[in-house]
Parts: sequence; C-alpha cells; structure tokens
Amino acid sequence: MSQLDQIRKKQLLEAPETITTDWVSPSCSLDNRVGAFSLSFKYINGSAVNMKVYVQLSNDDLEYGELEESEAVITEDTGTVLFDMEGSGAAYIRISIVVTSGSIDAVELRFNASQFH
Repeated sequence: MSQLDQIRKKQLLEAPETITTDWVSPSCSLDNRVGAFSLSFKYINGSAVNMKVYVQLSNDDLEYGELEESEAVITEDTGTVLFDMEGSGAAYIRISIVVTSGSIDAVELRFNASQFH
C-alpha cells in the first residue's frame, strides 16, 4: 500500500544562470505527485527587464506546450514568480522565459508537491 509523503521539494537549477535570450528550464517529473503543486522561480540582478514566464507541460519530456493562462510578466530587477497549480495529468513540467529585453540571473527554480512512495 502506498503512503503519502510529506512534501517533495526539488531544486531544478544546478547553478545560477544569466538569461538574456529565450530560455527553458530543466524539467521535473510529476510521477507520484498528488493534488496541487507549485513552482517558484527566483531571479536577481535584473537590468532593463521585460520578460514573460510560462509553465510548460509534457507527456513525454520531448514535446512541450505552454499554458497560456500561466503567463507571468516580470519587469522588476529582483523577484520571485510563484505558480500554484491544481492537479495535472501531464508527466513533466518546466518553465519557459520569453525575453523582450534585458537580463536576469536565475538563482532558484523549486518544485514542491505531496507525493506517494
């Protein structure tokens, strides 16, 4: 019988990354996840920032689709974007950033969820 764990927390960025052009994050498996989950994206050292952040979902970790309703516009030099989501039937998740102008340093992308083991 499966048991519900506390919370699964996963840092998706291995090291800070400077973003100046369109970018996609590493993906995270949604296997064994139960119910709602969240992604938080933290950035610093922005300069002339005008970007859009989207959640992308996939069933095979190859082909991804953007959730248009997940669009978050960032214009501040430093901040955190939080996506708090209900259950999804997808198998993988990541974020994409569309850069209109500027640069940021991505320092953290964290996935949080309850899961079975």
